[in-house]
Amino acid sequence: MRSMMHLGWRLWFWWVLASTLGWAVGDTAGPSGDIIVGGYVRLAMGGIVAGVLQWLVLRRHIAQ
Repeated sequence: MRSMMHLGWRLWFWWVLASTLGWAVGDTAGPSGDIIVGGYVRLAMGGIVAGVLQWLVLRRHIAQ
């Protein structure tokens, strides 16, 4: 039981870190021209990067 609790906290930490980094990278990598179009592009890029990083975190635990 203790190892499952430890795994839960570790998984939570990496999940939050992947989400934060994904949204930060997507927000800074987007275009800064038109505020509306740039905002949508940054939002889409943030979602894609965050999703890929979250998948990298989860795939190790789902395979087990």
